[in-house]
Amino acid sequence: WFSQDDFAWLSLRLHVHNFDDLMRVLFTPMAQGTVRTLSERAYFLVFYSLFGLDALPFRIWAFLTQFASIVLLMNITRRITGSNLAGFLAPVFWCAHGAMAVAMNWNSAYNELLCGFFILSAFYFLLRHIESGARRDLAGLWVCFLLGFGALEHMVVFPALAALYSL
Repeated sequence: WFSQDDFAWLSLRLHVHNFDDLMRVLFTPMAQGTVRTLSERAYFLVFYSLFGLDALPFRIWAFLTQFASIVLLMNITRRITGSNLAGFLAPVFWCAHGAMAVAMNWNSAYNELLCGFFILSAFYFLLRHIESGARRDLAGLWVCFLLGFGALEHMVVFPALAALYSL
């Protein structure tokens, strides 16, 4: 069901009565000064508005996000290594990591899943841009990179990853 910080995020809906309230709830720093608009505020506002206190839709969405990350990781690993085996094993190791247990079971940890998805998406578009030189891939990279900041501030590591890979 829900636990700990989930109830603080679920209560955001009680503070929204008009557009100004919505903007305040979405963008005012909370929880140690963070502004995680997509992974905490919008996630809890939308799902609570649609499904109330039914935790299953929250968990299904987290699973779908994780599944998308697995697909991206497989594709990225195959592109980099040229190995189907590596493409298979990378998501196995990704999912076997102990931190995934928390993220897959606690709604308030959805920010970790969504940040991982955005980092992998941005990296996928970087690889496509390197291969094709297409501007749409560069645009996709930037969109994913910038949206990632709405998930978790750890997105700041992406430029270092991209630079390291590009070197």
